[in-house]
Amino acid sequence: MKKILLLFLFLFISTTVLAQEPEANQIDRSHRFLDQRSSFNLQGFRARGAIGPKVGVALFNLDELNDVLAEGDIALDEFNNQMLVLGGSILGGFREGPRFGILTMNGEQIVSGDEDKTARLEVGYAGLISEYGLYAGNRSDISLGALIGGGNINLEIRHKESDDFKSGVNSPQGTTASKNFFVFKPRANLHYKLTPYLALDLNAGYLLTYNSSKQWDIMGTKVDDPTGNLHGSTLAMKLSFGF
Repeated sequence: MKKILLLFLFLFISTTVLAQEPEANQIDRSHRFLDQRSSFNLQGFRARGAIGPKVGVALFNLDELNDVLAEGDIALDEFNNQMLVLGGSILGGFREGPRFGILTMNGEQIVSGDEDKTARLEVGYAGLISEYGLYAGNRSDISLGALIGGGNINLEIRHKESDDFKSGVNSPQGTTASKNFFVFKPRANLHYKLTPYLALDLNAGYLLTYNSSKQWDIMGTKVDDPTGNLHGSTLAMKLSFGF
C-alpha cells in the first residue's frame, strides 16, 4: 500500500511542477488559456477531448479465492485484496454534456509459498465509457458515468521448477485457470486543467462483474466456479493530454 501511495504522490508532484511558471508568463498564459477555451464552443457547449495513462488501486474481493487455495497442500501466501492497476483511456465530447470513450486497465499479483511454489493472478478489463459533464468551471469539471465492457482473470500456479524441457512437458509443473466476465462500473470523475493541454483526472468507481457461465477454464476443461463474481471499489489518477 505504501508503494501505491508513493506512486500517486510522485505523479501528483510531477504534474504540479510541470504546471508551475513565472508569474508574468502565468498571466499571459491564462489569457491564452481563456482564448483557447472560447475557440472550442460548439452550439453553447465547450468541447473536450483527452488521452493519457492511468494508475490506480482496486479493492477486489479475493477472500473466496484465497479460501479455495488454502484448502490445498501448496501452502501459498494469500493474495492481497488491494491490487495496483495500470492502463489508459481516450475520451471525447463536451465539458457540459455527453462524452464517450474507451478504457483499458490491467493488474497482477504474485505470491510465493513453500519451496518453489508461486501463484500469479492477473485481472484485466476494458470497455466503452459513457459519461455526462454536470459542472464546468474555469479549469475544472465534474462528470458522472459508467464503463460497460468485459474482462478476464488468469490464475497461474507453479508447483515446482522444471529442470529441463523434457521434465517440464512430461511431468506436470503447475496449473493455469481463467474465466471471462462482463463489466459494469459506475464512476465519478474530477478533471482539472494544469495547462491548456495538460490536465489531471481523479476518478472513483465501483467495479461489478458477472461470469455468465459460472465456470473456470482449467487448461481447456470447464469446472464450476466456487469463487463468485469479482467486485470492488476503484480509485485512479490519469494524466490527460488534450483540450
